[in-house]
Amino acid sequence: MYYLNEKSITELKNQINLEFDKIYSSNLLNIKRKEDYSLITDLDISISKLIKEYFKGFTELTFFSEEENSGLRFPCIILDPIDGTRDLSKGYRECCVSLAIVKNENLDGEAWIYNPLTGFSLSTNDKFIGEMKRVSAPYLGMTSRSEYEKGMHDHYKTDQFKLMPRGSIAFKLGLLAAGACDFVFTSHGKSLWDIAAGIILCRKRGIECYQKNINIKRFNEEKYEGPILWSHPEIYKNINEILSP
Repeated sequence: MYYLNEKSITELKNQINLEFDKIYSSNLLNIKRKEDYSLITDLDISISKLIKEYFKGFTELTFFSEEENSGLRFPCIILDPIDGTRDLSKGYRECCVSLAIVKNENLDGEAWIYNPLTGFSLSTNDKFIGEMKRVSAPYLGMTSRSEYEKGMHDHYKTDQFKLMPRGSIAFKLGLLAAGACDFVFTSHGKSLWDIAAGIILCRKRGIECYQKNINIKRFNEEKYEGPILWSHPEIYKNINEILSP
């Protein structure tokens, strides 16, 4: 069964757009801090409820969302209703809905990343033509806007790549899978709901996930320590030699 087919994605997109019109466009975000001091808005909560309600008939799936979960159990829906809430609250158009529906800890399944503010949408349902030749250095990488603004990557002096800041790790992974850059790097750890959809979309295009110099294939934990790098295997070594602490 395909949960994220053309029909379901269109229906979800329309419902999500309505929530953005109702809450974001009307300046009704109601920004608050959770116990871990991360930000949450009424939009995060409403999108999470919306997607849970949409898939409620599929009782075989457990629900693992940043805003509501009872633990990671497969098969499941893995959702970050708004990845990039901090950037959204500051007015950056760098956030997205990150949705994965997976069978097992290998993250076999489907994924969809959608930015309602820009219209960017990428899913496992989309067709694409595989690359015949990899680009050569200098490579273009994307990294956390907060890491970049804190100067955490200022010491990388190299002609092998250039780093540019973007908010939302899920949005960056979607852009990587779409071919907008050559790699994504983060020094900080991430939760599975941040990266699951991006991992699936990148993997479909031959892009691997490396955590602390190890190509990780199984994802049975809720959180993953940084640094984490996503790139094609062909360019991983050159990039990682510079980025490795």
